[in-house]
Amino acid sequence: MRKKEFAIWVVLGIFFVSFFFIPAKADAAPKYTLKVGHNQMEKTVRQQASLKFKSLVEEGSKGEILVQVYPAQQLGNDLERLQALQMGTLEASISAMPRMASALPAVQVFDLPFLFPSYEVLFKVADGPVGKEIAEQMEKKLKIKGVAFWHTGFKQFTANIPIRKPEDFKGIKVRTMENPFLIAQFRALDANPVPIDFHELYTSLQQKVVDAQENDINTIHDMKFYEVQKYMTISNHAWIGHVFAFSQAFLSKLPANLQTVVIQAAQEAAKIDRYGVIDSEKTMTKTMQDKGLSVIQLTPQELDSFRKKTRPVHDQFSEKIGKDLVNLAYREVAAAEKAGK
Repeated sequence: MRKKEFAIWVVLGIFFVSFFFIPAKADAAPKYTLKVGHNQMEKTVRQQASLKFKSLVEEGSKGEILVQVYPAQQLGNDLERLQALQMGTLEASISAMPRMASALPAVQVFDLPFLFPSYEVLFKVADGPVGKEIAEQMEKKLKIKGVAFWHTGFKQFTANIPIRKPEDFKGIKVRTMENPFLIAQFRALDANPVPIDFHELYTSLQQKVVDAQENDINTIHDMKFYEVQKYMTISNHAWIGHVFAFSQAFLSKLPANLQTVVIQAAQEAAKIDRYGVIDSEKTMTKTMQDKGLSVIQLTPQELDSFRKKTRPVHDQFSEKIGKDLVNLAYREVAAAEKAGK
């Protein structure tokens, strides 16, 4: 064999051995781990949106950030996760804003009864100056970085009598949380508010301890309240908003480009959460109707009568929420309605 041919075979042999027998260099390990927790179960829109957040971050960071999603309160309830964010022991959480109301009354602007006429208007307000002001207060007072508003939907009324006008609430017992704001709402409707723990609500409805309650459609469906209530009134009277928030300690560790990646991913995944909830509401409403629940759609005139009846609640709590913020919300709702016409 000629020397030249021998040399070629040697080179080919080395290539063959290195290609097939020498292990490839492993991918570099992530530089950062981002744990995110939420309340809802695995087979929910919330989990789907959270996994979208995971894929967006891991792709956008080119593997520098590993995201671990913990559903079903595996990292604690809303308040426990909030405390973990504040202490820097948890990187991110998707938490219900009503749970923050005692520490941050401004979030109750979303609980003002009959303020938002539609999801389209609501999302514009949440993504505009009102949402920005609330996020700034979160950063200042709670020491967390709120970057996107997710949700479980508008609240609806369920009852054992048809609810079409404020007078229908007169004298009936309505379950509420131990919350002065919500108690005032039902007193404005001349109902008898009864604070009951959520975990006792189904039994309380079944045993007629209370006659009615309020919740979002997903909760009404998942907790099977339709089994112990005859009617659901589509009132859309208040919003159960959630905030995707980061620990400031975690964000400060990231370079600017990766801060942008995680914040934009939370905002992009919010679309899946928001519109996935809306789609699921349609499906769940149909399921509950098939099981015997009567669904009442209020006319614009009927909605207006509720709006007028509960307006004193706005006045009662506007100072605590912040008069400037409430007035800003009114202006933003009016502007969004006008733009949508």
